[in-house]
Amino acid sequence: SELYEEGPNEANSDLIPSVDPEPPIH
Repeated sequence: SELYEEGPNEANSDLIPSVDPEPPIH
C-alpha cells in the first residue's frame, strides 16, 4: 500500500503485484 501512494499507481501495481493486491489509488 505504501508503494502505491508514490507516482503512477498503474506502473507500481504492475511491477509489484505481490506486495499489496490493492486497486490502483488515483
